[in-house]
Amino acid sequence: MIATLMITSKDLAGVPRAILAILLATAALFYLSNAAVMMTLVIVALIDMGSTALNVVGNCCHTEET
Repeated sequence: MIATLMITSKDLAGVPRAILAILLATAALFYLSNAAVMMTLVIVALIDMGSTALNVVGNCCHTEET
């Protein structure tokens, strides 16, 4: 399950709340209830805000060296 989440969530940090769709799809794949995913919604929302902000700042600070 961890490997599936790692593969499906690659490069999603720049898309706000995209991880929720990944969690629901993975829960359906492993026959978990959606209620279990919804209980973690608050924690995921906080982590998602942080990862999105970090990705945007990292993209803004990137400089091309040629």
